[in-house]
Formats: sequence, structure tokens, C-alpha cells
Amino acid sequence: MAIKTKCILPISILFATLAFSLSCIAAFGCNFVKFVTPSLHLVRGSYRNTGSIARILSTNHNQSGLWSYEWWDSTNQQYTCHPYPYTVELDAKWKASRVLSTITIFLGGLYLLSFLIYTAMNFCALSPQRRKQHPYQVYGTICLAACVCQTFSLVFLQSNGCQDNVIFNLMRNHNCQLSTGAKCTYAAMCFWFVAGVVLTLGASENIDPGERGEEDANLEESLLQEVV
Repeated sequence: MAIKTKCILPISILFATLAFSLSCIAAFGCNFVKFVTPSLHLVRGSYRNTGSIARILSTNHNQSGLWSYEWWDSTNQQYTCHPYPYTVELDAKWKASRVLSTITIFLGGLYLLSFLIYTAMNFCALSPQRRKQHPYQVYGTICLAACVCQTFSLVFLQSNGCQDNVIFNLMRNHNCQLSTGAKCTYAAMCFWFVAGVVLTLGASENIDPGERGEEDANLEESLLQEVV
């Protein structure tokens, strides 16, 4: 049982660190979704199912994120991230996605920072009696809350940032598809959930063996006094 207890924090920290990194990529990247528009050649029927040429003509590099979008930089000859101008109108779902993704990062950072503080305090403790137990239940609640916020941040897929993005002037019908940021969001959701479940299920196992033995001794002593 002690081996199981020692594995709780390392496993949760591993998954939480991965989830935190993916959450940052999803929130601050400029490639949360990508836009696929039908080519004019395909619409006119000039290249009907002609293999690779048709596939190339039916895609583009237009991508956008929660806070910025990707645009071709003619000076550097590469795609770079640019913040949205103030003239872009954000609907409620877009704003909610920004807030939820920020809360997710805040909760993840809070858990990792708390873990580092408790670890440093226990490392600097002069005696085992002064060491403090990690609040497993609190950790688990934070990770599960981050999972919930991460999940609802996908509401961006229903916002005008995805369905009606005016930056690229998409006059024709287009499909808003998942890109790197959205895929990282799905992965982070799973990692937050695993970290939260591991910590929650292991909350009952965080009693130090010495403290558990002391509690058992006190219980035996009280029983003996009752018998006498």
C-alpha cells in the first residue's frame, strides 16, 4: 500500500504537467482551428477528382486561435501569428472560451505551484514530524475543475471565430476543422481527468505510516482503559 501511495504524486504530476503544457499551446497558439474552402476549380468542375491536384486546390493555410491568427508574412516568407485587431467582434461563446482556457491554465499552475511549495517545505523540514502531508483531495479537485474548464473551452468551435471569421474574408462556403490547438485541448482534457482521478482515489492513502501507527496505538490504549 505504501508503494501505491508513493506513486500517486509522480503519476499525477506527470499527467498534470503534460496537460498544463498542452493547455498553454491550445490557449495561446494561433492554430486552434483551420479553414478549408472549396477551390474555384473544383466548384467549376475543371478538376473533378483528379487526385493530388484537386486535394491541393481544396485546402489553404488559414488558421486561427483564441487570441491570434496565422497570416503569411511576405517579409520573412513564412506564416506568423498576429493578434486580432480591435475591430473584430467577439461573440459570447468566443469570450467564454477565452475565459475558460485562462481559468484552466490558472488552476493547473496553482496545482503545480502548490506541489512545489509543499515539496520544498518537506525537504527543508528538520525532522519527519514537521513534514506536512500533500492535500491530495484538494489537488484532485483542482485537476478535475481544470478538466471541466478545458472541456467547455471547446465552445470556440461554435463561435464566430470558427463559423464566421472575418479576418480571412471567406466569401465561399468553408469548413472549420480541428487544428493543433483543438487537438491539444482534447488531449489535455484526458490528462487533467487522469490526474484528478488518481489524486481523488489516492486521497485516502495519504496517511503517513507513522501517524497511522500512532492512531492505532491511541485506539488500543482507549479500548484497554474502557475494559479496565
